[in-house]
Amino acid sequence: MQITQTSLTMIGLNTNEPQVFWNGLKVDGIVGIAVDNDADSKRVVLKFNEDPMLAEMQAAGITIKRV
Repeated sequence: MQITQTSLTMIGLNTNEPQVFWNGLKVDGIVGIAVDNDADSKRVVLKFNEDPMLAEMQAAGITIKRV
């Protein structure tokens, strides 16, 4: 049994179906994960599928604000 207590938890990053949890809730729709743990920068980048309609609106010059 593994117990963690943190806001961001990533499980199975070396598998075809990694899982990401934020404050204990599963984050769905992730298509890519990149982790940079260099001496200069430490960051996690999660890539999601973009809604095709929003992508089309953004390409037309409309600013999309996510809240």
